Amino acid sequence: MFKSRAFILGLILNIGLASGLVAQPELPCDMYVRSAKIYLGQKPPDLESALKNLLSAPEKCKKTGEIDYIIGLIYADMNIYDKMIQFFNLAKTKQLDQTSKLKIDSVLVGKWGEVFKKGAEFLEKADHASALKHFETAIMIDSSRFEAYINAGIGALNLNDSTKAEFLFEKAYKVAPDNLNAKTNYATFLLNRQKFKEATGVLEEVVKMDPKNKEALLNLAMCYSVLGENEKSLTSYKSATVLLEERQKADPKNKDILIDLAMCYSRLGENQKSLAIYDTAVALGLGDKDLYFNRGLLKLTQAQEMTKKIIQVRDSMLAKPNDKALVEKSNQLIAEQKKIFGSAEPDFKKVVEMDSTDKEGWFQLGFVEWQLEKPAEARNALERVTKLHPESKESWELLTLVYTKLGMKKEAESAAQKAKSL
Repeated sequence: MFKSRAFILGLILNIGLASGLVAQPELPCDMYVRSAKIYLGQKPPDLESALKNLLSAPEKCKKTGEIDYIIGLIYADMNIYDKMIQFFNLAKTKQLDQTSKLKIDSVLVGKWGEVFKKGAEFLEKADHASALKHFETAIMIDSSRFEAYINAGIGALNLNDSTKAEFLFEKAYKVAPDNLNAKTNYATFLLNRQKFKEATGVLEEVVKMDPKNKEALLNLAMCYSVLGENEKSLTSYKSATVLLEERQKADPKNKDILIDLAMCYSRLGENQKSLAIYDTAVALGLGDKDLYFNRGLLKLTQAQEMTKKIIQVRDSMLAKPNDKALVEKSNQLIAEQKKIFGSAEPDFKKVVEMDSTDKEGWFQLGFVEWQLEKPAEARNALERVTKLHPESKESWELLTLVYTKLGMKKEAESAAQKAKSL
């Protein structure tokens, strides 16, 4: 009896195993969609189960694109953007109805906005790696919008990846060829990388679109100057000057306008007008260290021009050594030059007073004081430079002269050796 029972159980087991080998009947295609919608209708929606169900559907059930469309929506809700794009693209290649296509477009717009906004937030917090990642995701969602390329470029720059930044800024420029912002950002990047020839072409497009773009005119003038196209440079500076003069009348206390206008006058050789603008800015209480430094440099430019005149007179004196008129002229020019150096000294003193670590300010102050025959003061300024910037060859060279003048033979020899080693 026991053996008979065992035989019956074995038979039942074998029948069960045999039934497991029989192929399961395929579900109707609409069952995959209906069951997925049930999962999605739950509160909260069971995204994982719905996704698993739809992904198991055979290819023959995906002809209409509905399943791929719903899978894309689920990935959108899960913020898995690469899969979202993949399945939305698949759905669009099939017999998807117009309403669903419009829904896809709406979802993509919304997701692009969410990701872009998040990237902007990370950028504001200086989390540049996260910002870049989000902007690149925005590009993946919609590669036709230039804004994400520009912000991604900024993120890449902040991460010191200039190669990627250049690609992104150039891409923005190409994606939106008629957009002024895209052109301007690309041109600015090229300028910062000293790619003046490439920047010139883009800036010419900017000025053509916006003839009153002050920054573009000034940058274009600078590019032309660097490239040796002096006539074009002067033309651009003249255009910028006219524009700035108009703006100064409307806003006479605008510091940026005054500084730019002073620079334009200087580039056009109108140094007195340039100095007058700097003086106006100082009188208005707008003076900062850069303004004082630029005014001081402009005065040194005038002093340099005076040097050329002095040399010319002295060359004439070689042929006429006893000509009293030439001697007088030489002395007069030297006195005028010293006066210019004297007027530049307070400007550079102001610079280092505002920023004691400004090595350029200290050097120019030392140079001016040397020209004014103040070797002790020049020594102090130049030694400050060598502490801030020990590799400043020109400072060591000038210190050699200063030490010699002060009778400091050992220091002069040491400074000369230092200058020679650089």
